[in-house]
Formats: sequence, structure tokens, C-alpha cells
Amino acid sequence: MLHAVKTSIGSYKIVDGDGTHVIMTREEYHDYVNISRMLRDDIQRFSRKSVDLHRKLQEDLKTIESLKSELAVAEGTIKELSEQKGALERSISTLKEELAKLTDDLTHAEALNVNLRRICRERANQARGLQKNSDGYVVLVSQEWREKAQDSRLIRGYKSTIQSPYDAGMDDETAKRQIFEDLVNGVLADLGCPYYEQVNGRPKEPIEEMSMYRWIYTADYRSGSGFWTVTIYTSGPLQVPPHLRPPQKHRNQGGNQNGQHKSGRNAEKGTEKSS
Repeated sequence: MLHAVKTSIGSYKIVDGDGTHVIMTREEYHDYVNISRMLRDDIQRFSRKSVDLHRKLQEDLKTIESLKSELAVAEGTIKELSEQKGALERSISTLKEELAKLTDDLTHAEALNVNLRRICRERANQARGLQKNSDGYVVLVSQEWREKAQDSRLIRGYKSTIQSPYDAGMDDETAKRQIFEDLVNGVLADLGCPYYEQVNGRPKEPIEEMSMYRWIYTADYRSGSGFWTVTIYTSGPLQVPPHLRPPQKHRNQGGNQNGQHKSGRNAEKGTEKSS
């Protein structure tokens, strides 16, 4: 590659050092053209890449701004939720205090209810001549019973009326609930009937094991001061121990005030002697 300057007549003069023009051989020119093309292609490629990078940078900046907005909203939501959490914690603390108070009140009410039931039972026992510590239940009558099950097969069982210690004036919901609890918590077992059906009514088929399958409550105002009774239907006869039977009244026929019995003949002799 040679350096030259252009003369006044339009020709080129080769000079040492830097000139205004370059004289290249054909091979050098082709190499130059190829290098120039490669450089131009690289410049265009880098230019396009720069545009793409700039576009992506703008998009990333928009994304960052959007994330900043979402972050601000999230921080506001977190702050609001934190305040709500504090309010809920205070409400929970208040509810716990109220629950503790209600639990204490319920415990006290249950204790009073137990005492009231005990007093009612003791009074009922006294009125009927039962022992003070008796559970207050008395089997008034038990009879053989026959009816058809839902599948039309014959049921052979027993129908028994049991007097409770609860006054007939007690409201029916309270009386029925309490009597049923007493039955399943011990009275039935004491009568030799350890099981009861879940459905109150005629069974679908005859019951093999000793079980209560129906029960009907009655407020009986005829028996003295009046007590609630329950009529139970069982698949077999009850085993009624003495403490679940009505107390027997002892009759004093022809006796004196001291309970001493005298026949008519002795009474006449006594009269003759006194005369």
C-alpha cells in the first residue's frame, strides 16, 4: 500500500509518509473491501443489538416502576393486615375473657341445677315415702305387650310405666331431656335393659336383645302432687329391684293407737272385764 498526493494536472505522486490518497494493489483493495464490509456488518449488528438493548432497558424500567407500585400496594396491604391482626388479637383476648366468665357462670349454673334437681328429688322421695338418697324413679306397672314391627312381624315385649321424681309442672322440654338422660345413664341398666334404640318408634324388625325401642312422656297430675312419668316399650321383661318399686303401705286392721291388733272376741272380753 503506497501513499500519494494528487498533482495539479490530475495525476498522483507517490510520497513518503502520509499522503492524501492511498494506492493499493488489487489484492489489497479486495482485502480492504472485505474488511470494510465485515466492519459495516458488525456496526449494523451492534447497532441493532444496541436498539434491542435500549428497548429491553426501557421495558425493564417500566417493569421496575410497575413492581415499585405493586410493592407500595403490598406494603399498604401488609400494614392494613397488621392493623387488622392487632384488632383481631384484641378481640380474641376480649372473647377469651368473656368465654372464661361464661364458663364460670355455666359451671355455677350447672352446680345450682344439680343442687336444685337433688332438692326436687329429695322432696319427691319424701312425698312418696322413698329413701332420701333414692334416684326417685319407681316402676308403677309393667305388662306384656304385643304389636307389629314395620316389617309386619309380631313384636312380643313389655310396656312399663315409670314415675320420675320431677314435678308434673316442670316444662316438657326440660323434663323430657332430664328423664331421658337419667334413663340412659343408669335407670335402664338398673332395670336390666342396657340398650336403647336410636329411633323412638316401632322398630323395623323384632329386636333380639333386651332393648328399649319406644318411650312416651306423660305429665301425670292424678298421683298426689303429680309427677312426670315415662312409658317405655322393651323387647323383654324388666328386672325391677326393690328400690325401684313403690313403697308398700302397711294396713292396720282393728289395731289400737299403738298398732296392736285385737280380734273381735278379745275385744269383747276386754269390755266384759272393764264392766
